Amino acid sequence: MKSIRKLSFVSRIGISMLVSLLINVLLGYQLSKDLSGNDYTFVVEMNYPSKGSAELYLDTGNDFNQTQKIIKRINKGVNLVSFDFNLATDEQLKFLRLDFGSNNSIKNVEINSAQLSINDKILFDIKKTEIREKIVFSNHILDLDDSKLYFSFDVMKEPFDPYLVFQHLNELIYPLWLRTLLLVLPWIVLFIFPLINWIKQVVYADKLVLLFVSVFLVSITLKDAWVTFSTLLLLGFGIYNFYKKRLFKINLISILVLFFFLIPLVLIGKGDFSKLAIPIGFLFFGLIGMTIDFSTYLDAIKKNYINIYFLLCSILIVSWSLLILYNGYYYNISLTNYFSDIKKNVYAINFWLLNSHTTYFSFFIVIGAVFNIDLYLKKQISIHYTVLYFILSFCVVLILGSRFSIFLYLITPFLFLFSVKNIAKLSFPLLFLAYFLATYFISSLDAVRTQLWKTSWLAIKNNLWTGAGTGSSERLLLNKEFTLRAGYNHVLNLNHSHNQYLTYILENGLIGLFLFLLVFGYLIFQYYRLNKKYMLIIGILILLLMLFESPFKTSIPLYFISFLLVIFSDKKASINKENN
Repeated sequence: MKSIRKLSFVSRIGISMLVSLLINVLLGYQLSKDLSGNDYTFVVEMNYPSKGSAELYLDTGNDFNQTQKIIKRINKGVNLVSFDFNLATDEQLKFLRLDFGSNNSIKNVEINSAQLSINDKILFDIKKTEIREKIVFSNHILDLDDSKLYFSFDVMKEPFDPYLVFQHLNELIYPLWLRTLLLVLPWIVLFIFPLINWIKQVVYADKLVLLFVSVFLVSITLKDAWVTFSTLLLLGFGIYNFYKKRLFKINLISILVLFFFLIPLVLIGKGDFSKLAIPIGFLFFGLIGMTIDFSTYLDAIKKNYINIYFLLCSILIVSWSLLILYNGYYYNISLTNYFSDIKKNVYAINFWLLNSHTTYFSFFIVIGAVFNIDLYLKKQISIHYTVLYFILSFCVVLILGSRFSIFLYLITPFLFLFSVKNIAKLSFPLLFLAYFLATYFISSLDAVRTQLWKTSWLAIKNNLWTGAGTGSSERLLLNKEFTLRAGYNHVLNLNHSHNQYLTYILENGLIGLFLFLLVFGYLIFQYYRLNKKYMLIIGILILLLMLFESPFKTSIPLYFISFLLVIFSDKKASINKENN
């Protein structure tokens, strides 16, 4: 027990990875064994409105085919249908597909349960209320009726062939909560007591700022609501701090961040005021920066940030290793076509994360690399820690498949080679060069963004100077007229341009974009005056991120960027109201 207590952070990471890998490899071996070369029984309780038939198709790696199917006749009413089948020793079950026949007089079917077993061992048992969430694909099925829990068929389509495909077998046998627990359990065991001790030390030393900031840093890996909640906690602490100490900071950078909220507010036009619910994060952090002094905690915050993403990266690498070792079979992922396969199935790696947007998550990792270099140059962390973080984090950026984040990661160390003055000079010329290259090559790099950008430009022409109003992106991009004029027949179900500059022009016009660039340029100048090389680099990374994403249209990246801009503007300029 004493030896465990003496383990370093990196040692705990390594042991957790090995133990998790061992547990889940054994689990994967057992799963492969259960789904290979056995006699199976798939029992479905169904309610048919009239006589019909049902077919069960098996996928053992060669897709669904006519040689691997079982047909059953179904009577009117409730039927307990048993599909019995066996697999050869070299076959492994992957998917199950349930067909409902070709009788178009049957307009709906009710499924009460579905169970797969081998001998007396039940592999999974799906209840009636779980059926909908356990389906990954359906054909000629309109929807599940929530009130009566039956599937309605689209009888007008020809040839009539209604069916549904259940989830990957590994997900049906081991539900999300169990797979997550088995994956992260070693980290929980090895880090729970150090975490409790750290919290005690922070509270005892009256450094609650670190606790609230760490809660926020963890929340950005979760859902939007958690980020908002942790931000409000920080804001509440700031208000309490202001009331208790009567201390208010006149922080120019915090004031500048407030302008990012004022731009969509003032130029809201015919937009929707409810859309201000996301940019209000700029207002929150502007106030947080004025009521809390972070200046003495900056290096500690950076270290906590790196530790959090060090830990998350280690879990992701184990998750990816398991995918390549055996789970990739269920998701059609192979190393030869990895980058094309992973785009469709990245959730198979980050299923345990509530916030699974790969570009944003990769961007957070790149920010950790910036902090890592900064702390190493200040001799705050060792070379071994620095190198290990770079190895793990770069591997994660690679396996998540975000080409843009890979580019950001590669240029980050080189930016540190420049002086503060040269980085400040480079920021906007680099942006303009990147914008030119992105626009020129986008058609060969990304078909989705090509369509979005063309559609956005057509919509922009109607309101070039002031835009169509805050929050109008979704309405305009889903307008079929603009899509057809751009040369496309299919409207993309996306609510922003995946380019923040285009989003600004679309919603707030050239005036809005000019005001943003003016304010951001002044932010860059302030970081230059404060001699903050790492913040100048982060500023460049944010400007580049805005080329391929619209981070200010989503709570998590907007709150995170606000956090970066405000927290690390540590210039002490305050008014003590007790002395006035």
